[in-house]
Amino acid sequence: MNRPVRGWISRFVPLRLVLPWIFFWKGPRRALAHHYGWARTLRDKIPQDAAGQPLPWISYSAIGLLSERLSSSHTVLEFGAGYSTLFFGARARRVVSIEHDAGWIAWVRARIPRNVELVPTRRGPAAVYCAPLAGLDEFFDVILVDGRHRNEAFEKALDHLNRKGVILLDDSHRPRYAPAFATAHAAGLKHLHLEGHKPMSVDLYRTTLFYRSENC
Repeated sequence: MNRPVRGWISRFVPLRLVLPWIFFWKGPRRALAHHYGWARTLRDKIPQDAAGQPLPWISYSAIGLLSERLSSSHTVLEFGAGYSTLFFGARARRVVSIEHDAGWIAWVRARIPRNVELVPTRRGPAAVYCAPLAGLDEFFDVILVDGRHRNEAFEKALDHLNRKGVILLDDSHRPRYAPAFATAHAAGLKHLHLEGHKPMSVDLYRTTLFYRSENC
C-alpha cells in the first residue's frame, strides 16, 4: 500500500539520533539520502522526492523508470490509492485508482487533481475486491498492482491492458505472488525486475514490470 509509514523506524532507532548523521553522509549514501529524497522522506514519514513531491511506495528504480517514461498522453489504473495516486495524477492524462479503505479514500480525494477517478471497493474476497473492474470499459497504458489480492488483481488487469501497455507488480519478490508470474507467462508477457530501496526502507525490494514482446 501507499500509505505513510508513521514512526516504524523510531521503534528501533530514535530519529533525533539518526537524522543528523544522514544529512552529513557522503558518496553513494548521500545520493540515496538526498538525491532520491530518502532523508526527507524519513524525516517527514511520507514518501517524497528531494523537492517534496509525492512518490509511490515502490522501489526507486521503478520510480525512476516511471518518471522518465510517463507522459500526459498516458492512462493509468492502480490497485491501492495513496501517494502513488498523487504521483500519477501529476503526470498522466487519466488515473483510475481502486481502493477499499473509505477513510483513506477521503484523505486521497481531498488532494487529487481532476484527472483522477477514485473507485471505492470492498475489502472482501478477491471477487468482491476486483468487482469494480466489471463496469470499467477502458484499456490502460500503465497498471500498478499494489493493493489487496494481487494475484487476482493481476489476472483481471490483463483484460484492461492495451497492446503496448505494461503492468507493475510491487513486492514481486514475495513467494505468495508467484501465481502472478504464471499468469503473465500464460498470457505471453515478458518481465523485467526493478530492485532497490523504497522510500523509508533500508532493505531491498523488487517491483516487476510486465510487458508484451512488441513493447521493447
